[in-house]
Amino acid sequence: ENFYLLAQAQLAAGKLPAAEQSATNLLSLAAAAGGLPLQAQSHALRGEIFEGLNKLDAAIQSYTNNLGAGFPEASRRQALFKIVKLKMRPWITHISRWANCASGNITL
Repeated sequence: ENFYLLAQAQLAAGKLPAAEQSATNLLSLAAAAGGLPLQAQSHALRGEIFEGLNKLDAAIQSYTNNLGAGFPEASRRQALFKIVKLKMRPWITHISRWANCASGNITL
């Protein structure tokens, strides 16, 4: 639990590389302990950190780890939502730019 709180505090402070290391340590401990809820929290936290680092493929992979059987349903649901959101990000950006161009709000 100390690594989880430390990683959250580092994430909130914008110390993303340190938060990534703390979350990695947390994941190792959670895997050794065999607790799926703690592993799910660890994967979700790592996903958030990777998003902050703009490592979107790593974030998606981290969230994907929570889709496995046995993980808490809430964790699986959140992971699926995050994966879809990240996969759609380029499309949303593209559509937003197109909408600005179509409405004449684009500046060159």
